[in-house]
This record gives sequence, C-alpha cells and structure tokens, in this order.
Amino acid sequence: MARNKFPLNAGNSDAKVAAPAADLGALLGSLRHMRAFYTGFPIWNALRTELSWTHYRALLRVEDAGARTWYMNEAADQNWSARALDRQVSTLYYERLLASPDRQPLRAELVREQQLLADLAQSRVDDAPEDLA
Repeated sequence: MARNKFPLNAGNSDAKVAAPAADLGALLGSLRHMRAFYTGFPIWNALRTELSWTHYRALLRVEDAGARTWYMNEAADQNWSARALDRQVSTLYYERLLASPDRQPLRAELVREQQLLADLAQSRVDDAPEDLA
C-alpha cells in the first residue's frame, strides 16, 4: 500500500501552513517596496550610491518628486543617517525651508539635531559591553 507523502492529519499542520504563509506575507511586502522603489526612482543612474535601502525606503514616503530628490541629495551630501533622514522627512524640513524667508535658523536647528543624534549614537557605542565593542 502506498504511503501518502503529505498526510492531512500529520501533527502541527497549522504550523506547517502558517510558516510559509508568513514567508509569503513578508515576500509580498518586499515586492511592494521594490515596485514602489522602481516607480519612485525610474532613472536608476540618478541614484546616490552613498544611501542604503533604508534611506530609500524613507524617501519613498515623500510624494513630491522634487522634494524626494532634494532629500536624497541632502542625505548623501550631508551624510545623514537613515534615522536623521527619517526625522527630516517626518518634520517636513524641506517644506519648512521653502516656506521660511530666513533659512539660517532652520539650518542651525538641523546642525544641532544632527549633533544630538551623533552624540546619542556615540554614547550607545561607548556604553556597549566590552565583548561587543
């Protein structure tokens, strides 16, 4: 008598189905991000190689193409971390800069925030256990 390779009543059948379903969900999410990247940045040679995938995922949230390009160039030129870029996008830095007649205070605020983020990152590195440093 032939044995069924995939018995329906094998133990943990829910877990066997749930794991591939979770993988499929993650795959679909990744595919959505890749499609958004492809449509958001159609000219591939205009991308900045200094930026990571995390940078570009933050940039995909910017709907205006001009603002997206500005954030992309500023992030690369000013060496913003992905976290700093995310903060600038969420606080509408570009839009505030355009609306402000006096841009110097906004630029000074940006420098202060970048220094604060850098200090915070350095303190976390300094506080790391010896075996991880």
